[in-house]
Amino acid sequence: MGIDDIKESALMAFDTLRANKLRSSLTILGVSVGVITIIFMVSIIQGLNKAFADQVESLGSNTIFISKFEPSFGRPPGPEEIHRKDLTMDDAEALRREAPSIAGVSPIHRMIAVTARYQDKQTDTPILLGVTPYYEFVHTQYVARGRFINRWEISSASRAITLFSFLSAPSTNITRTVPFQK
Repeated sequence: MGIDDIKESALMAFDTLRANKLRSSLTILGVSVGVITIIFMVSIIQGLNKAFADQVESLGSNTIFISKFEPSFGRPPGPEEIHRKDLTMDDAEALRREAPSIAGVSPIHRMIAVTARYQDKQTDTPILLGVTPYYEFVHTQYVARGRFINRWEISSASRAITLFSFLSAPSTNITRTVPFQK
C-alpha cells in the first residue's frame, strides 16, 4: 500500500463525511456520549472503592468484632444463633482484664427502629447504640464539639445520651449529652 493509496482513501473518507453530514454528526455524538458515560461510570466506581477501602482501613488491621450472631447481610439469625447466651459487660471486662495485649474493648448494644422521645420531640427510626467510653478510642470516632459519655455516667447508671448528627462529615459530628428518659 503506497502513499497514493492512503491519500485516495483519506479523500474518499472526507467526501463521504461531507455527503452524509447528519449521519456523520450523529455517529460522532454517539461515540462521544459513550466515551463520556464510560469515564463517568469508572470514576464513580473508583470513588466508591476508595471510600470503602478508607472505611475498612479506619478500623485498622488489629480490630476484631465479636458477636453472638454469625456475620451476614440480610439473613435473619437461625434458631441456634438466637438461643446462644448474650455477651455481657462482664465478658468485655474479662477480655480487658485477661488479655493485656488488647488495646481497647468496646461493647455495643444496638437497637434499631425503636421510638425515642425527648421533651416534645419523637422519632421512630433512630439507630440506638449502647456504648461505653471506650467506643471513641476503639472506633476512632471522636466528638468534635461537646463531650462523649464518661465512666461516671456508666458506673452510676446515669440516664444520659450522646446525640450524633451525621449530616456533616464524621470528623465534624455535632454531639450533645443530655438527660435521657425512658
